[in-house]
Amino acid sequence: MTVYIDVLFVINFVVNYVLLLITGKIMRREKSYIRLVSAAIIGALYACFMFFPQIKFLYGCAFKIIASFLLILIAYGAKNAVLTVKTAFVFYLSSFLFGGVTLALFYFTDAGLKYGGALNNGIFYFELPWKILFFSCLVAYIAVKTGFAIYKRDKNLSYRRIRVEICRNSAELNALVDTGNLLIDPITNSPVVVAELESVKKLLPGALIEVFREKKENDLETVSEAVKNTDFERRIRMIPFTSLGAENGIMLGFKPDSITVGKSVVSNVCIGICARPLSNGHSYNALISPEALHIPSANQNSFNF
Repeated sequence: MTVYIDVLFVINFVVNYVLLLITGKIMRREKSYIRLVSAAIIGALYACFMFFPQIKFLYGCAFKIIASFLLILIAYGAKNAVLTVKTAFVFYLSSFLFGGVTLALFYFTDAGLKYGGALNNGIFYFELPWKILFFSCLVAYIAVKTGFAIYKRDKNLSYRRIRVEICRNSAELNALVDTGNLLIDPITNSPVVVAELESVKKLLPGALIEVFREKKENDLETVSEAVKNTDFERRIRMIPFTSLGAENGIMLGFKPDSITVGKSVVSNVCIGICARPLSNGHSYNALISPEALHIPSANQNSFNF
């Protein structure tokens, strides 16, 4: 088939521009139309050299990745490496969806027979009708946007920012909503939020922190002596739990004045103190039970470490 360089350039320019624009909208990047047009032109020129065998090496996998990152950097700049990689990932995802939708239209309709195409150096050339081009871009945008919206919603549902208050002091925690945390304070029958020692240390008396340093937090006599004649004496809880390697474990905890989850203030919750980190990646430092969020769940004294 005959390849028209102007058609190849225009199609790739439009596709690159739209995909970069979609990527920026999803990533909420500050956009400059001049930068977007410049990046789209560079991408279109790159595609136009596909039929030159002398520069075939430019169409290897490594150079294609470099070219993609170059387009991202031209379009949105280089604020930081992580953001650039995330933006490139969304750009690839949008491109794959666009390509998939376009090929599906060619497969399920007579567009493939009617318009034809050619593949060279990994670049697919076809005389693409504008309505197919527009439809493919629209579907790619909706699909990527919807996917990221669902991902962010699920992520936000999995974590809660909570504030623990006691004696006019407070600590901010990032809590994972853990359905495996079914701990209940046996005295008040209240759900238990498990928090790392480091995250609530400023709420605890110095003597109680020393108990943890000496690894005597399960010794009721030592704990009682540490909080004797303090406000914590009435707040201390010894919470039984079961986990891997601890059939009949005891977790030291305390009763705060209240905890705030989002805009809701909850008073009937206890805090269990875990001496070791709860997350390897430090993405959270507390585990909040569904009961504390008023989500129905079974009442069992078990806890998954």
